[in-house]
Amino acid sequence: PSQNYEWRGNQLPPDRSWRYSYERLEELALQGYVEVQKGKRPKLKRFLDEYTEKPEASSVWRDTELCLDEAFFAKKFPSQQPLKIIERIIDSYTKEHDIIIDPFCGSGATLLIAQKLQRRWLGGDISIEAIQVTKTRFEKLEPSISLDISRATESLKESSPRKISELLKNYSPTTDLISSDTHRLVNAHESNVLEFKQTLSLCLKEQKKMPYIEDGVLKTIAAFLNTRGGILLIGVMDNNDIIGIKEEVDKLHKGSQDKFLLHFQNVLKENIGPAFYPFIQESIVKVDSIPIFRVDVMPANEPCYVGKDEKFYVRRNPSTAQLGGSDMVKFIVKRFPNINANKEDSGL
Repeated sequence: PSQNYEWRGNQLPPDRSWRYSYERLEELALQGYVEVQKGKRPKLKRFLDEYTEKPEASSVWRDTELCLDEAFFAKKFPSQQPLKIIERIIDSYTKEHDIIIDPFCGSGATLLIAQKLQRRWLGGDISIEAIQVTKTRFEKLEPSISLDISRATESLKESSPRKISELLKNYSPTTDLISSDTHRLVNAHESNVLEFKQTLSLCLKEQKKMPYIEDGVLKTIAAFLNTRGGILLIGVMDNNDIIGIKEEVDKLHKGSQDKFLLHFQNVLKENIGPAFYPFIQESIVKVDSIPIFRVDVMPANEPCYVGKDEKFYVRRNPSTAQLGGSDMVKFIVKRFPNINANKEDSGL
């Protein structure tokens, strides 16, 4: 009620109140922050240059006309789009190192923007002229990039264009297939077959080894073994940020990745057992020059229990759950039918 008062001839309804005190409202009006129109309720003005945060782009784009250089290519390639439009779309809907595919690349505008925004890219066109134009633009705008187009040009001369699926089948952004696949995985969401962990043993906050962290890793591996298999990436945060394993390797293993791997194998041996080694493959893979630890787990052919108390874990999207009692028995009977058959054959 104390904020319901008459101000410069403006009286609010009984159920409304001013946002500010009378004195503050007068101060804002003197500073030019209040818009007063006859017959209308006063409004507070907001000035764009006073915002510290970047305003969201509106749905109307008035700054995307073709520049002279782009207009030249638009005469040859009618579907040529302003670079600003392409940049805004790629920047809005993709992240760094995502793959951008333009199978009708024309003058190469999309590929240039993909390169500028540090995306990986794959382009193609049925026109040899389009490929040459793209190469020329890269030489002018991105001189550090060397494009080898001879094989693509020869294939156009000798045979009909290949399907996009065939191009992708033969496309590898790196020479290492595991590294390439890992690059894709670190940008995915955790699921019933994918899990991220910051470290194997190291508590980053206290900078020392913590058993509960290793327990979390073991639970995930066991759950993958007991369910559908999966991939564990250590050195990746839940929000997809890559922190790598270097800090842990330096702190706990004197900078030796071999000692880090040996420690992991000992942890497996003590808590899961050698019987499951064939189903687990570990490797240290670099993503953006940062080493992360990747553990590929296949579905096991028998139940896996963790530790001396033999706890049983399964994967339930996107987390790990412990089963016991009748729930565990029902799951094992359904998941490992061959074991139950073998027991019946043995008269057990």
